[in-house]
Amino acid sequence: MKKYFLLLFFSFALSTSLISCRETQNAAEATGDAVEEGVNEAQENTGLGGQDDL
Repeated sequence: MKKYFLLLFFSFALSTSLISCRETQNAAEATGDAVEEGVNEAQENTGLGGQDDL
């Protein structure tokens, strides 16, 4: 019975850590995209280049 609870606990801990890492990676990608878009908009507005969002 003790082994069953330990197995259940470690399975839960492992699944939680894997989901957490995946969400962190997605958030980092979204943040990078937002920064890139902001730099692009600043370049467009100042006439230093950038790409239009047509």
